[in-house]
Amino acid sequence: MGAKWSDEEREIVREIYKSTLSIEDQVHLLPGRTAIGIRAEARKLRVHKAHHANMSHSAMAVAVHKANAARAVEIDKATLAAQLGTSGGMCQADLYRSTGIDKKRIRRLIAEMMKAEQVHIRDYGSRFNSAVFVLGKGENAVRPPPLTRKELRLRHAERHGLDVVMSEKEKERRRDEMYRERECSWWPQADPVVSNAMRAMVQMGVSA
Repeated sequence: MGAKWSDEEREIVREIYKSTLSIEDQVHLLPGRTAIGIRAEARKLRVHKAHHANMSHSAMAVAVHKANAARAVEIDKATLAAQLGTSGGMCQADLYRSTGIDKKRIRRLIAEMMKAEQVHIRDYGSRFNSAVFVLGKGENAVRPPPLTRKELRLRHAERHGLDVVMSEKEKERRRDEMYRERECSWWPQADPVVSNAMRAMVQMGVSA
C-alpha cells in the first residue's frame, strides 16, 4: 500500500486536472507518485479532467491528421493559384501536368476555389471543351453546347486532311494508310494487282 496522500499533494492533483496538459506530462510535480496513482486519488477527490485535455491517443492522432490535411489543402491551393497567376489561364489537365497534383484532388480544390470566388472560368477550349480557369473573381463563361455528329465528322476530316466529299471507301482507305503510317509501318504494303485479283474472285464466287 502506498504512502498516504497529504493535503498539499491532493491540491496538486486538483491543479493537474485543471491543466490542459496530460497527466503523464505533469507526473513530475508529484515525486514518488505515478500517473495511475494520481488518477486513483483524483477519483477519490471526484475531480475530472477537461475533455480536450484528456484526449486519447487515437483522438489526438485524428486531430493531428485533420490539421495536417487542412494545411496540405492550403498548400495545394496556393500552388494552383501560383500556376494560374503566371500562366494567364489553364485547364485542369494542364494544372495536373504542371503541378503533379492528383486529378481528382485538383477537381475538388478548383471547385472549392470557385465557390470562394478565388478563380473563375474564362472560356472553354481544346478538343474536349475543357474549362480554362483564371485567377480572381469574375463571371464564369457559359459552356458551349456539344458538337453534333456532322460537326465532329467535319472537324475530324479537317484535322486528318480528309476531303469531306470523299466516298466512304476512300475515307476508309485514307484512314487505313494513316494507321499504317503510325502503328503498322513494319507491315508490308499489299500488292494492288493481287488485291484486285482476290477481290474479283470473291465477287465471282458471290455472283455464282
